[in-house]
Amino acid sequence: MSLPYNDLEIESIAKRLLDRSLPKAEWTHAAHWAAALRIARTDARPFETIAAAIPPYNEAVGGQNTDSDGYHATITYACMDMAMMIIDHAAQHSLSEIHDAVMASPLGGMAWLSRHYSKDLLWSVKARREPFAPDLAPLKDTLQDVTHKL
Repeated sequence: MSLPYNDLEIESIAKRLLDRSLPKAEWTHAAHWAAALRIARTDARPFETIAAAIPPYNEAVGGQNTDSDGYHATITYACMDMAMMIIDHAAQHSLSEIHDAVMASPLGGMAWLSRHYSKDLLWSVKARREPFAPDLAPLKDTLQDVTHKL
């Protein structure tokens, strides 16, 4: 799959993440957002679903979930919180349109997290293990960076 993803590709990424059949090489930053957006739009318990999916997926593809690698609770929850806010503001748009806007915004990279989290908090073992709220700026401050692209 290559960017931009269409709606069927987004659906496939989320499904294959959840059933652990997505090849590790396809678990890119763009795929993380595709899965988050799909789960945010369709799942009744998106935080629980994504948090339960990623650690076993990492292990299924040969990765580990340690104090320095693999699952990162704070980043996962921040992304899912952003995905839910974006979905709420873009209900009339397709997932592929929303994903395109996300990837064209600061969320298309990882630097956006430094707007919301101090380095000490974000890269702490504690933040990797459990979700923390931003300590610098609310996540909603980045919402317009995406929604104005729709």
